Amino acid sequence: MRLLALGSLLALSAALSARGEDGAVRAWEGTETIPTYEIGPPDVNPPFDLFASGRFNYPYTMLESLTDRRAPRVWRTLNLENEHLRVSVLPDLGGRLWRCTDKANGAAMFYANPSLKFAQVAYRGAWATFGIEFNFPVSHNWVTSSPVDFALERRADGSASIVVGNVDLVYGMQWRVRLTLRPGRAVLEQETTLYNRSDVRHRFYWWTNAAVEAWDDSRLIYPMAFTASHGFTEIDTWPVSTDGVDLSRPGNHLKGPVSLFSHGSHEPFMGIYHPRTDAGVVHWADPGEGPSRTTTAPRSRSRGGSSGTRRHTRSSSPRRSWGSTSPGCRFAPSGGSSVRRRRPS
Repeated sequence: MRLLALGSLLALSAALSARGEDGAVRAWEGTETIPTYEIGPPDVNPPFDLFASGRFNYPYTMLESLTDRRAPRVWRTLNLENEHLRVSVLPDLGGRLWRCTDKANGAAMFYANPSLKFAQVAYRGAWATFGIEFNFPVSHNWVTSSPVDFALERRADGSASIVVGNVDLVYGMQWRVRLTLRPGRAVLEQETTLYNRSDVRHRFYWWTNAAVEAWDDSRLIYPMAFTASHGFTEIDTWPVSTDGVDLSRPGNHLKGPVSLFSHGSHEPFMGIYHPRTDAGVVHWADPGEGPSRTTTAPRSRSRGGSSGTRRHTRSSSPRRSWGSTSPGCRFAPSGGSSVRRRRPS
């Protein structure tokens, strides 16, 4: 009984240190040193859109001078913490979520890359794989590797938020994401606002790109019967393809990269489960138009409960969201998800 009492006191002490004596969620600016590959000087003469044959980028500079020079780099972080979750965002890399940790077992819900190496993937070039990326009005958007506006908010109810956002220089449209933790809740809430600041109609989409670490025996759980390739040029069956391969197991992806879209599915969830860690991440969506809400939190067997992040999207985009089943987060992408597979060492 004494040991149990001591354990309870230690747990209570840890909870108080995370919340503060008044029970409020901690919110602070900090730094983290991450090995980072250097990006060379930007091209200060981007092509005018009139002469561009591909993506429209003007007036943004191009970030295509990538190097193999790696060195420790100190990055600014925006941080939230309560008894259950610890969240870090990198405001100088697109406001992307860097870490979301389930404190019950120390598991990372999304992939925090141990080093940042950029590739020519984004609209302007430089792009790295990690965490959660917010994309509007184009994929791997113009500021995905650049600083964005940010703020920390604290409220009287003890909750706190990280707010990140940007106005793009091509169309003048605005996005804003608010990530919120509340005292005593194992939930990360996400509220997203999309805004056209002009009277001119613009094409857009909102896409949340989440990187998740996976192993050969991980299980992709997508409630669909068919998949579509990019451009919908090929339709195939799921989870077992017409070639007889069970694509729900990453270890069976032996013919190169797999990039597929759900075709004809109207179910409100998708996810990934890892037998190796007895944990996973769940994505769910509220189908339809109008305001959408996303919920993110862990559902650990050690403590039970549900998870979620909440998102409100003030636009004409469908409702979409993510979630998790253990060391997991519920959160909201609108489109596909990216899974980075690493074989056991």
